[in-house]
Amino acid sequence: MQITIRARDEEVRKSLEQLQYRLRDLSPVMKQIAQIVRTSVIRNFEVGGRPQWKPSKRAQKESGLTLVQSGRLRNSITARGYADRA
Repeated sequence: MQITIRARDEEVRKSLEQLQYRLRDLSPVMKQIAQIVRTSVIRNFEVGGRPQWKPSKRAQKESGLTLVQSGRLRNSITARGYADRA
């Protein structure tokens, strides 16, 4: 006895090919992700860190913010998105 199974998967293959083509360049979404991450990091600078962080000794001594002494580090944070990373 011989059993033959034929799968008509042309539509599935076509959909997978389209998905694969779209996933080749993720730069639009990676740019959005990069901006979200940058916004989060900048917010940490604005409030002196995360809520669970203790103020740094320097911040306590100078009545400043943790992470912020001159603003140089904060101002160096950029958002860049590429085809495969943010």
